Amino acid sequence: MNYFQPLEQFNIVTIFYLKGIPFTNLTVYNILIIFFFFFIF
Repeated sequence: MNYFQPLEQFNIVTIFYLKGIPFTNLTVYNILIIFFFFFIF
């Protein structure tokens, strides 16, 4: 059985690098939110 810690969902994980700039899960979420609001308004 795997027991996960409750705060494990808030870990910042580097997904990939683009020309030396790390893209983390927070970066991807922020980009998605910006596009979402851009297309709504």
